[in-house]
Amino acid sequence: MPIVPETINTIVNETHCNRRLARMVLQFTQNDTQKAIHIIETLPRDIYGINVAITLATRNIYGALAYAVDSGKKEIKYKRMMINESETAPVININETFDDFVARIDSLRQDYGTNPDLAERIESEIVHTSFIESLCYLLPLSKEPDISKVQRIFASAFKNVFADAVVDIAIGLERLDTFTINAISLGVKDTGDEEETEITEEVPASGTSLSSGVNAADISGTKGKKEKELEIIVLREELIVSPVSGKAVSELNTGDEVYVKITDTRELGKYIAELLGAIVGNSLMPIISRIIRIEESPETGTKIITTEFGPGVLGRAFVKTDVKIDYPEREQDLVQTDAVENSESGQLWVVLMLVGFVIILIILSIVFH
Repeated sequence: MPIVPETINTIVNETHCNRRLARMVLQFTQNDTQKAIHIIETLPRDIYGINVAITLATRNIYGALAYAVDSGKKEIKYKRMMINESETAPVININETFDDFVARIDSLRQDYGTNPDLAERIESEIVHTSFIESLCYLLPLSKEPDISKVQRIFASAFKNVFADAVVDIAIGLERLDTFTINAISLGVKDTGDEEETEITEEVPASGTSLSSGVNAADISGTKGKKEKELEIIVLREELIVSPVSGKAVSELNTGDEVYVKITDTRELGKYIAELLGAIVGNSLMPIISRIIRIEESPETGTKIITTEFGPGVLGRAFVKTDVKIDYPEREQDLVQTDAVENSESGQLWVVLMLVGFVIILIILSIVFH
């Protein structure tokens, strides 16, 4: 099924995303325009792209810094710099998109070069944990940041490098998603001229799930319209098996929390898994998810278990009925365990008291005889 260029244009116009992201999400939703728009509009944009223009007019030093930081994780996601002496000031527009600003820096590096010593000294100031934490504090995710404060923290860092000069700083900010920053890191430029490609994954027949390939009519039952509308993203997952301490599949109920691994290999699936902390490096990590639906699969003789990671983000797994699933210990389980342990401890104490009493009686009888 080809991705129609007009559909991409619609998504770009509606969401103001780039064509690369529009294509990727369309592939994930099997060409469903409305779902693609919904996903793009709700993508977390936790990364701040910061365009920095640096001017030391008294020393004829000019520079530009593209600096991206994940405000939630307090991590540098990208940095690119040009800094050098020049008789003429280069044109630096901090109001460009972060993507274009990076391209502009590359162009400036070609035209003006860059001073490796100055670049190294600046970098040493802006990669410190203390600098990153202070910067992220000024870049909240819940409200618009105060650009003047962000400007001051960069000016202070540059002042440590150029203590004997007046440093003028100009700042531009942009909220970014992981897709955009990854593409910039890989040097992928979204020109809008790319030839539209076809969806390479197998497209389920009409009425099938986005991820599992199971007929939606078989697993939805009497599911209401609102729940269907919320089922925007369905990820492939595996429930963690625990043969000794787990809970039998037959004992699981809706509302139970279980440990799962997100095994969805699609780009958006991996992106969401990363956001949820389900991927660390190249390793899949178990996370807790709440069961919202348990169904039978007559064809395979397994249970179809659907869990919820958040609004509109679900996971679906096929589970054998004869296994036990790992689950987080609830407070009531811990209380019951403590009660049993306390009871056993009390019984042991009574036995020890009786044994001690008998021993004392034996000793007394020996002494007085």
